Amino acid sequence: MGDASVKATFEMLWDCEFCETKGLLAKSQRCCAECGGKQNADKRYFPKEGEEVKIEGHKYEGADRYCPACQNPQGAAGKNCTNCGAPMDGSAVVQGVVTPEVPKPKKSKIWILFVVLGIGAIIGIVLGVRHCNRTKEAGGKVIAHAWERTIGIEQFGDDRQEMWRNEVPRDARMVVCHEAQRSTKAIPTGEKKCKTRKVDNKDGTGRVEEYDCKEVTRSEPVMDDKCKFVVTRWMQVEEKKASGTGMALNDPAGLPAVQYTETLGSKRIGKKHDVHYLQLEVTGADPPKQQCEVSADAWKKHADGATVKVQVLAKNGKVDCDESF
Repeated sequence: MGDASVKATFEMLWDCEFCETKGLLAKSQRCCAECGGKQNADKRYFPKEGEEVKIEGHKYEGADRYCPACQNPQGAAGKNCTNCGAPMDGSAVVQGVVTPEVPKPKKSKIWILFVVLGIGAIIGIVLGVRHCNRTKEAGGKVIAHAWERTIGIEQFGDDRQEMWRNEVPRDARMVVCHEAQRSTKAIPTGEKKCKTRKVDNKDGTGRVEEYDCKEVTRSEPVMDDKCKFVVTRWMQVEEKKASGTGMALNDPAGLPAVQYTETLGSKRIGKKHDVHYLQLEVTGADPPKQQCEVSADAWKKHADGATVKVQVLAKNGKVDCDESF
């Protein structure tokens, strides 16, 4: 359980076996106050929570021992029994109370059922997907090439943004900042939260130990400057698209001039993205004429009228374009 520290020391209790007086103090009452009966140290017990009789400045000298002659429990430092005077040589140590363990929560075994059901469901899904996605090879031909081209249009202008002060770019203008919470941090309070347990000292006293202590913290906001600003840059403002058939890809109409200047409102050609399609006629496919999006290399590799081998999904008769090209 880790390192422990003593929080308090208290008297253990015992019950007289002769007159049934209960709750006698194990350290200060070695004999019953009612009948004088001797204490049975092996039957000491912990007091209830809140009913402990605390002992201040207790000095531990060792576990009690039973007098070999009269069986009275005696302190570890004694050489002779205070009850009968017999020497304590070879005396046996008292048994003591076992420290109660903190009960661990019982693990429910229902998780095993969920694991089994989960594994079964996964297997079922995998088998179902494999069944649905099984393919068969079919022959076909390329009947046409098709394409789409998208080109972004960028404009040079003022872009309003908001960032933390350390993120503001150097060319920012009209910077206005205000304080805002950026994160939180844990601040130690100087207190500790510990678990406690009772331990029998075996000398008529017990102790409350603290263990598994953790530092208590409080959450505190971390403030920073959040800034609004303007930065002048190229920004995409629209897209132009074109599409067609054949092997020649054309730019969409309405593109700005290639030559441009970095003045407010100026426009230029931005990023270009091409998509390539092969239009097919496949025996056994449903419908026979289908279209696949393919890579630029595959698009150039297969000429119009070329024969191809493709994979057709058994579940719906569609060409599996990813597996075919």
